[in-house]
Amino acid sequence: MIDLTRNRFWTFPLVSMHIPPFEIVYRQYRDEIYGYMRARLAREDAADAFQETLLRALRTYEKLEHERELRAWLYTIARSVLADRARRAARRPVEVAACDAQESKAHASCDATGAALSDSGLAELTDELPATERAAVVLRYAFDMEYDDIGRALESSSDAARQAASAGVRRLRRQLGESGNSPGHRSEPEPGGSE
Repeated sequence: MIDLTRNRFWTFPLVSMHIPPFEIVYRQYRDEIYGYMRARLAREDAADAFQETLLRALRTYEKLEHERELRAWLYTIARSVLADRARRAARRPVEVAACDAQESKAHASCDATGAALSDSGLAELTDELPATERAAVVLRYAFDMEYDDIGRALESSSDAARQAASAGVRRLRRQLGESGNSPGHRSEPEPGGSE
C-alpha cells in the first residue's frame, strides 16, 4: 500500500480536501448558532457573542483534520464564548454608590441602595458607619448577599468583606448600647402606651 502523506509531490495534507470552505459552514449553521446565543443573551450581547464565536471558529478552521461534527464543533466554541462572557461579567466589580450621611437624610433614597435601606430601616442605623462597613452591613443584611459577592462589590476579598460587616455590626452594637437603644431597652414609650 502506498502512503500518500509521505509523497513529496503533495503540498498539503489529504484530509484538508474533505473540509468545505468556511463560508459554506457559516451559511449552513449561522441561524442555528445565532438562535442558540439569542436564547441565552440579550439581542446586542447575542450578536457580539455570535461574532466572537465565528471569529474563533475562523481562526482554528484551517487546523481541523476532518469535516465530521462541524455542528458540534461550532456549538462547543459557542458554549466556550458564553462561559467566557459569564466569567468576565462575574469578575466585574458591582458599583456600590456611597451616600453621604446628610445626603441620605435629605433625600429618602440617593440611590437604589439608599431606597432599599430606607424601606428596611437600616439607613438610619448605618448612617454613622464608615462607607466600607456600611456597604458591607447593608449588602449582607438588607440584600442577603454572600461574602464573595460583597467582596467583589467592594473590590476586595470575601474575608475583607466579612471583616467589614463584622466590624460594622460591632460598631452598631456599641452605638446602640451607648444611646440606650439596645434591643432590650426603650428610650421612649410607644404611642398609646401606659409606661
